[in-house]
Amino acid sequence: MQPDEIYHLGAQSHVRVSFDIPEYTGDITGLGTTRILEAIRICSFKINRIFSI
Repeated sequence: MQPDEIYHLGAQSHVRVSFDIPEYTGDITGLGTTRILEAIRICSFKINRIFSI
């Protein structure tokens, strides 16, 4: 299987929690995208588009 596009929709949706636990929010939003990019690199996928919403 060779995907053409990747949609990363992971995000912290509870505003109060995002302020109470900022490390968790950063892990979900920032590191989640980094992990996806690393997986693409390791698998040598030729992705045309990556959407991180």
